Amino acid sequence: MDPELDAEQLDIVDIFNKTLMEFMSSRRTFWKEARDFLDAINWTEPLVVSLIVFHSVVLLLVLLSHRRFTLQAVIFFTIAVLCGSSQWLNSFLSEHWETVATQNYFDANGAFISIVFSLPLVLIGFLLVVMMVYSAGVLLVEVKKQELRRGGRVPRLRVVNPPSNASTRPTPSQTISESGGPEDKGGGPADTKKHQ
Repeated sequence: MDPELDAEQLDIVDIFNKTLMEFMSSRRTFWKEARDFLDAINWTEPLVVSLIVFHSVVLLLVLLSHRRFTLQAVIFFTIAVLCGSSQWLNSFLSEHWETVATQNYFDANGAFISIVFSLPLVLIGFLLVVMMVYSAGVLLVEVKKQELRRGGRVPRLRVVNPPSNASTRPTPSQTISESGGPEDKGGGPADTKKHQ
């Protein structure tokens, strides 16, 4: 073997080992910091309990609103507004933390409000989007089933004799037909045979 190649291979192995060791130590650091964060929160404090109840109620509303699109849209808009205002809420609560908590959770970085307030709302919003996409898929399948039951024919509304000039209005003899063919307002037998 070439000695230069062996040196290059050793350098690559050293770089890989250093990178792997840094990754493993950063992973341990992440879990240690996450554990420290969770230990720093007093989970029996009224603020934290209120947030847990609030998120539970929002989740329950989302689960119960699976057939009500308007309610889902209102919930989604509310979640978006709350997540968007979390920075303002953090700065407001950092000044007035004594009225809502026993310790100041609201740091300048907004870690507490992001993890304990916004993250659950984002997850609930994601669940809401998944539910809406599922409902849209079910609705699409129902529409296609109905279309196939009618023989694959979908009625289309068209103007029979469109005006040649867009500024002119259709005359009374120009009607809207479901089948798309010319239709006489008299409704005689000749017209009925055409449309059957």
